[in-house]
Amino acid sequence: MQTKEWNEKYEAVKNKLKCKTALVAYFTENKIGKIAVDVLKIGEVSFPTGTIFSFLVKKTVCFT
Repeated sequence: MQTKEWNEKYEAVKNKLKCKTALVAYFTENKIGKIAVDVLKIGEVSFPTGTIFSFLVKKTVCFT
């Protein structure tokens, strides 16, 4: 349970904890940095093992 003291400490440092990169861009944009990527709209998926394996072959990314 959060206490008043915890919230005050969090408010004091929360800007330092923000990610400088919009991570959602890695899953929605057609270009990451200087590299064009294909976005597959496959809907919601589940990874029961918690593992995502990918590899790059001639500019094609495969997820298994």
